[in-house]
Amino acid sequence: MGAIDETFFIGAGVKSWNSQYGRSELLMHGKRICKEARDIFLGTNLSLSAKIPVVYWYYRTESHPSELTTGYYNTSARDRYLPVAQMLVTYGFSMCCSSFDLQDNKQRSKYSSPEGFLRGLIAANRTSNIPFEAEVVDTCLDDDFIKQVVKMSKVYCSWLERPNFSFNVRLDLDMFDDWAECYSRFRRFVREMCDGNLGL
Repeated sequence: MGAIDETFFIGAGVKSWNSQYGRSELLMHGKRICKEARDIFLGTNLSLSAKIPVVYWYYRTESHPSELTTGYYNTSARDRYLPVAQMLVTYGFSMCCSSFDLQDNKQRSKYSSPEGFLRGLIAANRTSNIPFEAEVVDTCLDDDFIKQVVKMSKVYCSWLERPNFSFNVRLDLDMFDDWAECYSRFRRFVREMCDGNLGL
């Protein structure tokens, strides 16, 4: 991968991804933020949600550098999303993540894996039984989009008796140029989600 392995966090050193700092300090920072948010909104009817960044570049490498530089110590040898999910449960947060529409076979780099990233996050979420809010990156509602979203939603919902799962679809003005077509595709999307045995 070249120069990326030589940076202070990705390489070796006292504050590298494989140091005590990389393993624990960044998660402690997350706990402090969650506690502050919980204390601020305590006694209100607001629901707290943490949006997990979609960082799937270099997912198929040992160090997962894209995830490391966003603060996760998630590598090929260590699952860091489970402690993140457990942290969110502790402070009463739900988890939000997009990329349900992204496909591995459409990535430019052989190291990228949005599906692998999402499967890891989903596994941690299911283990922790935390409410999950799914989102998409694109605003398209074509056949590939619908098929991929249903596929990844099944990864989360399968075998859960009562999946705590909600889904947000992004809209933009271009989708309303042909309102009838947009509405037809949206109805099909909802039908596919409901018919996919997702428990929705």
